[in-house]
Amino acid sequence: MIEQILVSHPQVVGAGERTEFGVALTQCLRRDADNPLRIDIAALHGVGAPHLRMLGADYLELMRRALPECQSDRENAARDRMHGSLDNDAQRTAPHPCRFTDKCPFNFINVGLIHLALPNARFIHSRRSPLQTCLSIFPGSFTTCHSVTTSAHSAATVVRTMR
Repeated sequence: MIEQILVSHPQVVGAGERTEFGVALTQCLRRDADNPLRIDIAALHGVGAPHLRMLGADYLELMRRALPECQSDRENAARDRMHGSLDNDAQRTAPHPCRFTDKCPFNFINVGLIHLALPNARFIHSRRSPLQTCLSIFPGSFTTCHSVTTSAHSAATVVRTMR
């Protein structure tokens, strides 16, 4: 519901539940030797402003590539020429969104790093009853954002951690 309200603005794109921040994070920082998808926590001690700027830039680049509606007019025109499609005048003059939502429920784990990497980012944290949250993340088809919630117990653990 919150995302629907935000995307009613012409410069906001609803990107849904995205995993690009996690991808950028594992590309930017040293990985755990046993599991390449996990960052080495010890590597966080040496992270400084240059690493964080690079992390933010990498994340925004991944999102820009994933969301064509966030690309510039020049990028869209080049892509249209490659694919042989022509824009009409309305499409060419329409403003491109400069903001997007990323509502992956597990962003709460990285919210501190997201804030450091993207200091101008805005966060909206909404809460609802734990039972409703468990029911919403457990019975549905699991995306990569929800890969941890494979049982009712794990869903409850995630909800408890979020609080």
